[in-house]
This record gives sequence, structure tokens and C-alpha cells, in this order.
Amino acid sequence: PANATTAAARPLPPPQAALLAEENAPAPTPAPRGLGDAVGTLWAFGRPHTVYGSLLSVVALHLYAAPVGVWATPAMCAALGTAAVAATLVNVYITGLNQITDVHIDRIAKPYLPIVAGRLSVRAAKATVTVCLVAALAMALLLPAPFSTPYLTATLAGAAALGTAYSLEPLRLKRFPVFAALCILVVRGTIVNLGFYAHARSAVLGATAASLDPRVLLASLFFACFGVVIAVMKDTPDVRGDAANNVRTLSVRVGAPKVFTAAYRGLAALLAGT
Repeated sequence: PANATTAAARPLPPPQAALLAEENAPAPTPAPRGLGDAVGTLWAFGRPHTVYGSLLSVVALHLYAAPVGVWATPAMCAALGTAAVAATLVNVYITGLNQITDVHIDRIAKPYLPIVAGRLSVRAAKATVTVCLVAALAMALLLPAPFSTPYLTATLAGAAALGTAYSLEPLRLKRFPVFAALCILVVRGTIVNLGFYAHARSAVLGATAASLDPRVLLASLFFACFGVVIAVMKDTPDVRGDAANNVRTLSVRVGAPKVFTAAYRGLAALLAGT
């Protein structure tokens, strides 16, 4: 008992104590800023590189789904415009929710992100993701055709549901490598490609999902494989934060260098085979 008491009272080694203090420290209180800084903070919160990817995929899928002759028609512009705005809002919801639930991890691995850097409060971040999700679903549910279709609603709802399951308790699927990969694979490979493609065809041509071009199925397969690469690569920079918070990602389990090498080879093989 005396030894146990002494061990319990023994202070942590300096590196561990510093890491624990850093992990549990409260987020800084955001200082008042001007409109330009506020816009920049929200832009950073939305993770621009993911916004670019979402917008490019939405535009490409709409152009892929419809003949060149209808690209400039009002129906095409309405369908594409609604899908682009709604997809961006859902993207901000998913990436923002992940930042809200990963504050302790990001404080170690990504201290430049708006919440842990003190540029955005958790309360404001929660309000932002809530508004984004509600606005996206409201657009999909309330706007008439050709602005919205049931395929657009299903695409947005499916992506948001899997994004929620990925980050939020009690599921928090990011803790489990296989389920984390499946979330990203299904969203990037199946839901986004088939959903926006079907939305475009329905809005512009009145076609049903049954008229899917087999080529879009091949595109979905490609991006499903690409989603696996994303899933295993995205956690390699977070290995210290994930390990400190007992989030057992693949990078934590086998080591970031091995994961990076495997993902690099997988991506090279995927690109070489297309």
C-alpha cells in the first residue's frame, strides 16, 4: 500500500506532464475581430481543400450526366447551382463536426485550426454546423424541381448521416479503421457519385436512377478505391493526438510510416490501372 501511494503521488515525467496539460487545457477565448477576420475564420473552419473537391465533383458529375447541348439550359443551371451550394454546406457540417469532436486531438496535431487556435469558440462552431446542415436539407426538401430532386435529398442526408456517425458519440466510427474506411468509401465512392449523377439526370432529362450509365458505375468504383486511400492517409498527421486520446486509428496501430507507404503504393496502382 505504501509503495502504491508513493507511485500514485509520484509526478509524471516532464514530457508526459506537458502533453497531458496541453491536451486538457481549455481552448483560448476568441478575441473580437473584424468582418474580414470572421470570414477568414469561417473559411478555414470549412477546410477549403475539401470544399474544392466537393465542388469539382458536383460540377463534373452534372456535366457527365447530361449531353453537351443542355449544359447551359435553365434546368441544368438550377440543378447544378442547388447541388453545389447544398454540397458545400454539408461538407462544412461534416468537417466542422469533426473539428468540434477532435479538439483534444487537434490541439496536439493541428494547432492551427480555428477552434484550438482560439479564433472560433466551440459554441460558434456548433451553431455554424447546425445552420449548415439545416440549410442544406431545407434546400433539398423545399425547393421544387429542377432545383431539387429526391436523389439530391437522399445524397445530402446520406452523406450527413455517415459524417455524423464518423465523428460523433456513441458511434464515433473513426476509432475503428475498417468502419472509418467504409464511411469515407461509401460517401466518396457511392453516395456522391451515384447521387449527384442521378440528381442531374432527373432534373435535366427527367430520367430515373435506373438509366444510370455503366460508366458512372466505373467512376464510382474508382472513387471508392480512392476513398480507401483517403481513409488510411488522413489520420497519419494526427497520430500523436489520436494516440494521446486513445483513438486507435490504423496509423496508431501500425505506425504512420507504414500506412503512408501502403497508401502511396495503393494510389500509384490505382492511377496506373486507369
